[in-house]
Amino acid sequence: MALFVPPDIVRPATAGPVPIPPPPSPPLPPSPPLQAGRLMLAVAAIDHSGRTGDQSLLSALGWHPGERTAATVTADMVVLRRTHSGPFRIDSRRKVFIPAGTRALFSIDTGDRVVLVAAPEHDVLIVHPMAVIANLIAERYASTPGGLDVL
Repeated sequence: MALFVPPDIVRPATAGPVPIPPPPSPPLPPSPPLQAGRLMLAVAAIDHSGRTGDQSLLSALGWHPGERTAATVTADMVVLRRTHSGPFRIDSRRKVFIPAGTRALFSIDTGDRVVLVAAPEHDVLIVHPMAVIANLIAERYASTPGGLDVL
């Protein structure tokens, strides 16, 4: 008696061995919390090519031209990390690239200024649109007893 295998699970013959995917990377240890005294801030403009930067912040991070970065977008910021395989390079002027889709998401145009926050202990550069910072400041003032009248 012959064994019957339904055709929908019959696998075609391959020319060679089937590659086995690599195991998943182990999770990274949790980062220590950001400490305000260890953050560095600057304000910079977005240029015509979608790049921005501040040389003092990139120096503090130890980031150099030619190194690669990757961007992670959250509701109110873009977090840039230096990676070996990131899709973007730091240019010779020490400027980092903010992808066009990300700029559009935050309504950031050429010439607009953004707040850059370097966190050297985390090796990240955080980019905040000015509107986000203005909202944070307005919320802070609104939560002050008496509001701006006490100033």
